[in-house]
Amino acid sequence: MGIAHIAPGPGGDDGVSLRAKLDAVVDAANLVPSKADASALTAESLERSRRIAEEAAARVSGLTAEAAARTLALQQEATARSQALAGEATSRQAALLALPLPVPIKHRPGDAPLDFGRSLAGGEGALVEPLPADMLRDDENGRVVRLTGDDVIAPRHLYPLEPGRRYLATFAFQRRVNSPDPDGDAVRCAVAWFGQGKGRLSLPPQTIVQDMLALTTGAGRQVVRAVISRAAAVNVDIVAPLGARYCRPYIQTYGTLAASDVEVISWADITDVTSYAPDVSALEDRIAAQEGLDLGARLTAIEAATSAPNTYRFASLGGLVAGSVPISADEIEVLGYSAAGDRGHHRRRRVSVANAATIADAEGVLWEIAERVVRPEMVGGTPQAALYAAAAIGAEVDLAPFASYPIAQLVIPSNIVLRTNRAVLATDGTTTGSQIAIDVGDGVRFDGLLVTTPGTETAENIMRLGTGVEGGQIRIFSDAQRARGGITTTGDGVKIDLVRTRKIDRPLHLLNTSIVAQTTGSRIGFLDVEDYVRAFRADFCSFAVGGILARGRSPNASKTPGHNGVLIQGCADWSIGDSVFEDSGEHAFRIGGSPHLGAQTKNFVVGDITARRCGGCAFKINPGLLVGVGVTEVAENGLVGNVFAVDCGNGISEGNTELLRITHARKVHIASAIATVDTYAISAQNALRINDSREVWIGRLGGTAISAGLVSINGTSDVDGITSFGGDVRDLHIANLFGATFGASAIGIETTFAVGDVYIHCEGVTGFTTNLARWISGTVAGPFKITGTVGGSVSPTFQDAPVSEAVTLDIEWNNTRTIGRAAGARVGTAAMEVLAPAFSAASQAATGLFINGAAGTAGEGNAGAGVEFSRLGSSRRGAAIVPIQGSADEKEVGLGFFVGDTNTTANEVLLLALRLLHTGRMLLRSDLPTYANNAAAVGAGLMAGAVYSTSTGELRVVV
Repeated sequence: MGIAHIAPGPGGDDGVSLRAKLDAVVDAANLVPSKADASALTAESLERSRRIAEEAAARVSGLTAEAAARTLALQQEATARSQALAGEATSRQAALLALPLPVPIKHRPGDAPLDFGRSLAGGEGALVEPLPADMLRDDENGRVVRLTGDDVIAPRHLYPLEPGRRYLATFAFQRRVNSPDPDGDAVRCAVAWFGQGKGRLSLPPQTIVQDMLALTTGAGRQVVRAVISRAAAVNVDIVAPLGARYCRPYIQTYGTLAASDVEVISWADITDVTSYAPDVSALEDRIAAQEGLDLGARLTAIEAATSAPNTYRFASLGGLVAGSVPISADEIEVLGYSAAGDRGHHRRRRVSVANAATIADAEGVLWEIAERVVRPEMVGGTPQAALYAAAAIGAEVDLAPFASYPIAQLVIPSNIVLRTNRAVLATDGTTTGSQIAIDVGDGVRFDGLLVTTPGTETAENIMRLGTGVEGGQIRIFSDAQRARGGITTTGDGVKIDLVRTRKIDRPLHLLNTSIVAQTTGSRIGFLDVEDYVRAFRADFCSFAVGGILARGRSPNASKTPGHNGVLIQGCADWSIGDSVFEDSGEHAFRIGGSPHLGAQTKNFVVGDITARRCGGCAFKINPGLLVGVGVTEVAENGLVGNVFAVDCGNGISEGNTELLRITHARKVHIASAIATVDTYAISAQNALRINDSREVWIGRLGGTAISAGLVSINGTSDVDGITSFGGDVRDLHIANLFGATFGASAIGIETTFAVGDVYIHCEGVTGFTTNLARWISGTVAGPFKITGTVGGSVSPTFQDAPVSEAVTLDIEWNNTRTIGRAAGARVGTAAMEVLAPAFSAASQAATGLFINGAAGTAGEGNAGAGVEFSRLGSSRRGAAIVPIQGSADEKEVGLGFFVGDTNTTANEVLLLALRLLHTGRMLLRSDLPTYANNAAAVGAGLMAGAVYSTSTGELRVVV
């Protein structure tokens, strides 16, 4: 077998090259008939190897030089190309407006950002800056423009309005981030008008196509369309103004936090458009065939059979945003927000519509939280994001135990269940005006809300509770004294176990502004406040408060203009349990005027009230709403427990600092009211000051160191002559009036109105300096009766008592008792004084001391009930004056005078000594002693003036 020729080299050759030489050697070798000589073959092989090595070294050297030359050339070429590309990019950017875009994307701002801007100014489009690249986003609808807060987007160029043409304006957008105030963050679709010189018209500058209000992420993609023309016609929605020759459709957003994605702003001439309905029967058949395969159910069955999970895991939420999920996965698991185990662990499911609980992965696929409980750590760490997410999917919210969440404003959406786990909502104190730091929606349920504030906000209230809110506790603590409100609600179905505040001037206000219907159903278990101006106020609502503890007067509280611990206005069917008030600015508890004519305070129950150092009254009723000519609204049908006051007022003698002050009241019953002193010299101005009231009943009333008097019936109390007028005082019952007063009179009456059916029973009343009672003015309109016991050294007289049988006394004082009409009574001058009208024999009822003998039996000679007298130094009967019927006629009654039986000592037998018949005749005893003459009678021991009989029956008198 011969040796083959060498193959051509990579560079080619011309026969003189190395290949030709080697081939010649090969040919010569092939001519040798035999190669048996081994030495010759070896020498040949060595020579060939040497020559091949020399050729290889030469080739490597040449290739190295060529590579270096090529690298330098490539670097020079790259630099030149970069400079050329930069120049080309600059020139292309400048000329890009003139570059025609594909027609299908010119109406999409995200795909054609250089065709759109953020201005509605007139003039040429070249004057409007194009959209910046940082506004572009990619979502499930493709590339869009993100508008945040107040912003506007519109085409840079104006669209002409030609006569006789119709145009279709189309807007497509979607809310991506909700606002705390959806009502104020609208999205507007509109058309701006321009004149023939492309200047903006002034009347009108634009026409609104549609305002989308209360828009949320749950609303999905929104599309708005309108047909526009220069002349009115059928199916034309908007007619351009007369001077309009150009227009610019635009989308405008409002607010601060809301974000919306704009997908389409389209302007199309539809004048010549005709309808076309293609035949889609074939497509429908194919779809029906595919549906008949039931592929979804079959795939589910296969996955179940193979136990192949459809869940994909990410270590953090950031990993999901940056990553992508296989198409087969319909659920993902996020092990943590920023890292596994940080309370951000949760599951998400694939959805097609965005909401506050969704997030998009790198491919724009939406993943919604698939949990019954949402934690802030799942959605960025903020309670607000968690609340919105939970509201979007109907889940509950669970805050981290004992965590502190800084907030400016927090909206708790309606019907949310929130477990705060003693976490702190730390407000930053920046709210103003009508802004609310914690806005709790209707139907919210929570375990507790612990809110802190620096106290620097100037907003009217910190928290608002919607209808039907129920919760365990609300605690609001302020670092500095807050001069405004804490919690406000309409009072409709709100139920809170405990409300506790510190350094909040007005902690809780049930405010119903309706003038039609009263709100009902609110229940507050207990209210505990410190450093307050008004602890609790309710307007036109029905409610129940279990009890109140209010301590510490705010530096903003004062008696004027009237800062009350509790103020109730126009509320029916309500109750407040036992309450303690310390250092109230004015009255501890006040029932005041109603907000409007449709409201009235009535049907109420108030537990025990303890008032310490109140600036005004311990308990006051004085509605001040005018309901008719000279007629003031009244508080009606109330029950009040025991009122106990220590140091009412400011320790000085001044008005409006009573233990009880009642004006414009009907059917109010108070168990007791007691005033005493601790550090002041005066406990109260009056125990009771009353005007324009009916059926006020008080069980026990009085106290110590009461300044002006115990009871004052005064027609000027709480009267201004404009909306509040005085009135009668009737049916006033005080079962036990006691204690000491420094005033001239314990009881005073000074009014221009009627007073009647007043019953006051005293038990040890003392301290008055002049009179027990004084009647300065007032019309007697029924019984006015003072009874009981009085102490002290001053005679308990009734000064200036009206001359009326209706005004009476029954008073015990200094071992004397005065009974009867008050006018003219000399109290204390006799052991018993019965002051009655003069006796008259004319037909009339008994008026004086009357002894009723109706229990006796009528009959001639029968005795009735009489006046009996004891023996001296003994309780045994000694004498009597008794009525005796003188005939069979019961009307014929005389008197029998009985004396003690001188023949007995151990019994109480009485002898009839003298009898006056009904005829006026006198009957003496039938056993008169008989003596012959005067000397014999005197000798027998008869005293001068004694009557005796002679043997002939002649009656004689001893002289």
